Amino acid sequence: MNLSNKKIIITGCLGIYGFEITKYLLNQNSKVIGLDIVSKNNKIKILKKKYVKNFKYYTCDVGNEKELIKIKKKIIKNFKKIDTLINLASVTDPVENKKKKS
Repeated sequence: MNLSNKKIIITGCLGIYGFEITKYLLNQNSKVIGLDIVSKNNKIKILKKKYVKNFKYYTCDVGNEKELIKIKKKIIKNFKKIDTLINLASVTDPVENKKKKS
């Protein structure tokens, strides 16, 4: 399958699997739009530096509908058409987080 110039969104692009899949797709000359909740991370710097033209990163909590709508508008404006969505983001259960803090 030719992945060259395919526009692919990857949620959770900085996670264990997401980072490896992102690098693979970039090495296939895909245009990758990475989404993750992390705003500062060495992995972002590595991808942006090595794949300047083919990697675009957006900080986004995909569990937050307002953030997702805002990012969706930016992606549509910048990329017009998306070929594939790979969803690797996990949404943490807020109830579980409250239990852990207690």
